[in-house]
Amino acid sequence: MPIHTIVISRTRCCLAPGQCVLTFDDGPAGKVTEDLLAVLHQFGVKACFCLVGSQVAMRPEQTRAISTAGHLLVNHTFRHRFADLWNLERFRLDLARCDEAICDALGETRHPLRWFRPPFGLVTAAVGEIAKTRRILPVTHFMIDPWIKFDRTRRPAKWIIEDAK
Repeated sequence: MPIHTIVISRTRCCLAPGQCVLTFDDGPAGKVTEDLLAVLHQFGVKACFCLVGSQVAMRPEQTRAISTAGHLLVNHTFRHRFADLWNLERFRLDLARCDEAICDALGETRHPLRWFRPPFGLVTAAVGEIAKTRRILPVTHFMIDPWIKFDRTRRPAKWIIEDAK
């Protein structure tokens, strides 16, 4: 099954020149999240937090702190499992469980979040179908990743840093 790519322009997501989107995945994560929120607050920076529902259920107070600070909350599935990316129904249920966990942590009526990030940023046929049926946009790529060691893959991160300067 081929993996698809979704590309979005800066204009469509209302990102002005000289701005970039910082995304932080797989939280909330205890002390790391607390430290990160403190640094972002110190510099007056807003970011995008891709939250895993099982982590949200363990740390609802951190989810509220992220939201209260004005950061964007993104559904990053409940269990963050690779295998679910190829099964439409399992992926749909995992997203719904994450939405529920986030809404419960925030004390909100349950509703689908506007954004989601599939585990590992992979866009499979199931992920693409969910994006169409839920009419939400997946956040799929990140540029600064400690797992990536090749210069060719690091070049976009260097361009982003230079553009931000």
